[in-house]
Amino acid sequence: MREVDRQRPWSINVWAGILNDKIIGLHFIDRLNSCKYAQILIEVLPLLLENLPLNVRQLMWYQQDEYSVHSARIITELLNRTFEDRWIGRSENNR
Repeated sequence: MREVDRQRPWSINVWAGILNDKIIGLHFIDRLNSCKYAQILIEVLPLLLENLPLNVRQLMWYQQDEYSVHSARIITELLNRTFEDRWIGRSENNR
């Protein structure tokens, strides 16, 4: 008999968006931190949104949950530049 470790603890984050009746992307992130999240907002999100009409992108709101990475200064500054007053999150009132 030998012991086999098949159920190691692991963690993965999934970014997904919902707009009207559509799911936008599924982007998997291993060990999320503020730098990786900023990279997703800068590089991945525009690709996921490119098929949406411009007027929809200009009026849409970005919402995130209360995960600590989402309220990092680098993230809130990026969201302020990208979405101005059209984002919802833990630090949205710190502008």
